[in-house]
Amino acid sequence: AAAVEALSSVITEAPANCKAVSECGGVDTLVKLLLDQEASCRTFSADCIVSMAPIESLRSELLSVGAVESAVTTLSFQDTRVQSSALEALGTLGCDAGAREEFHAAGGVDALLHLLLSPSSAVRLAAMWSLSVYAQSPDVAEAACQKGGLELVQQVCRQE
Repeated sequence: AAAVEALSSVITEAPANCKAVSECGGVDTLVKLLLDQEASCRTFSADCIVSMAPIESLRSELLSVGAVESAVTTLSFQDTRVQSSALEALGTLGCDAGAREEFHAAGGVDALLHLLLSPSSAVRLAAMWSLSVYAQSPDVAEAACQKGGLELVQQVCRQE
């Protein structure tokens, strides 16, 4: 956990360091850490993905090793910090059309709609942001609407 925490602080707002992680073969490991048993590993791994995803070549690499599916799976962990970080990672990856397709296929709509009901305001807001990113896909938007997503978003807006 300490190693991924240190990595997270070293690559935050440091594109050259993000690229170095890729050059050393660390992207696959970061994605695998999203599913680690330790909450802090999941959180800091997601934070690393947030730092790396804006760089197109790294985002492509993250997507190629299953970052979206792993992040969607991570949403089921009950730790709100893990959920918030995973939602931020998903939102950052979601600018890619392929990521939006993967998200839909991985059951991401159901996971996000569930998190709109979280008692944590931070999780609810992050879920709304991620949903807005992924709803750029007509398939995701349609699925979310069919499952009551619009009503849930309105409910969250009234609460916040």
